[in-house]
Amino acid sequence: DRAEKAEAKGINLMTSSAATPPLRSASSVSFSRRESSARAAQHSMAETNLAASARELTIPMAEAYTVPDSPVFTASIVEVIPWYKQKRYVCIFLMIAMIMLIGVVAAAVRLPVGGKQPSIVYVNVTDGPTESLPAWIDGNYQATAGNGLDLAKFNRIKDRILERGISHVATLESPISPQYKALRWIVRDDKRQFDLTTQDDESNTIAENEIDDERALFQRYALAVLWYQTNDLQVVHESLSGEEIVNVFDEGYDPLALTEEDIEWNQSTNWMSEKGLCLWHGVTCHPHEQLGEKFDGDFYVAILNITSNNIHGVLPREVYTALGKMKALDVSKNRFAGPVEGDIGMLSDLQDLFLFENGFSGNIPQEIGKLSNLFNLYLNDNKFMGQLPSQLGTMSKLRGVSMFNNSLDGRVPPGLGNLKNLIALYLDTNKFTGQIPKSFGGMTGMIDLRLRQNDFSGSVPSELGELKQLETLYLDTNPRIKGSIPSELGGLVKLSELHLYQMNLNGKLPSELGLLEGLVYLYLDSNELTGN
Repeated sequence: DRAEKAEAKGINLMTSSAATPPLRSASSVSFSRRESSARAAQHSMAETNLAASARELTIPMAEAYTVPDSPVFTASIVEVIPWYKQKRYVCIFLMIAMIMLIGVVAAAVRLPVGGKQPSIVYVNVTDGPTESLPAWIDGNYQATAGNGLDLAKFNRIKDRILERGISHVATLESPISPQYKALRWIVRDDKRQFDLTTQDDESNTIAENEIDDERALFQRYALAVLWYQTNDLQVVHESLSGEEIVNVFDEGYDPLALTEEDIEWNQSTNWMSEKGLCLWHGVTCHPHEQLGEKFDGDFYVAILNITSNNIHGVLPREVYTALGKMKALDVSKNRFAGPVEGDIGMLSDLQDLFLFENGFSGNIPQEIGKLSNLFNLYLNDNKFMGQLPSQLGTMSKLRGVSMFNNSLDGRVPPGLGNLKNLIALYLDTNKFTGQIPKSFGGMTGMIDLRLRQNDFSGSVPSELGELKQLETLYLDTNPRIKGSIPSELGGLVKLSELHLYQMNLNGKLPSELGLLEGLVYLYLDSNELTGN
């Protein structure tokens, strides 16, 4: 009505509205092929509602118009307010109402309305209902209305985590990071409510059968980081961007098409509950003097075994930095991806490391050589590349090393020949080059040696004849290895399998092979052997 009246009076009515934030179009949303069309329609409807809500929040500017010049009316008996003054009062009233409305909306959305510019306030849209989060200012979080956190406790624990090198500061600055969410759970949601004293009293001593609150807190925090790192869909999408995931049928698919149902763990009993972490699925604590291994408490983690659990994402460094007394780490047969960080070298007590059948990539970190107590190192069926760390040759307790089915290349470190306790070495199906090290003859405890399907060159080293415990020897599918079969192989009296096919071997078959009375499989095809 006002617009019609204004037009009738020749008044120029001008309106303007704030720009609506750009919204993602339905066509730009990538749906999993397992999602139904109904789910897609539901998502499109949600975007429509979001757009409508955004339009409702749009605040139009006050209408501006020009009042024409008019004669002044007077009255002798009854005072009549001139029409242009009436319009002026209406305009003033509208302006006052608009200013009040802008102030209310600004307070609601926390817009700066003067004074010091506040820090950015993040809103979590991926974990539960929308809530305001504290602002990061000068290395600490500052309170904002409605965040529901004990910020003194939050900052106290955060500072200790950074001081101990458990997490990087950058990861705790972002309220959408798994580290932030894990710490928020510790402070606000964890029913056990561990805390730290304001003063770090180094004089306090802890008995062997006890654990201090700090260690217990760090362990719960690290496992919570692992949980959010692999159960938060947004985090999983970001961590797997650019990674090609292969399922059990060897069919690649887009990680960004993963849904919350796709990344749900197979087993997660007691995780993120009030129960002591010694009762969490896959967690085994060191035996407690009075309580044993399985009890409702928080003691030093000895084993983390979450194999075959449909876990997607990256393995966070906190697993290495906070679980320092761990003896065995088994995350095999999952969907982990990304590199293995050098912080793994902090697990100085580790005896068994099983990372096989995942999507780990990058180089094998040199720091793995710091695991001086390691017995078993199984990294097969991943995407590791680059050379083997020479530090492996110093890990004298190793008994099993499995690296097959990766993209490792370069020369095999001759220092591996120093591993006299090694009984199994699987380097097959890689891209190793150069000669097979003669030093391998020093691995006198070797039972199973597999070097097949690589790009080795030179000849078969006669030093392999020193491996008197050897039962299985696979050298096949190395077409650049040439020369004759060493007669010394006839001294491997325990040998049951000898695979030398698809090589470039020549000359006569050594009669000494006839001494191998326990030999069951002998493959010599696809060579250039001669004689009888």
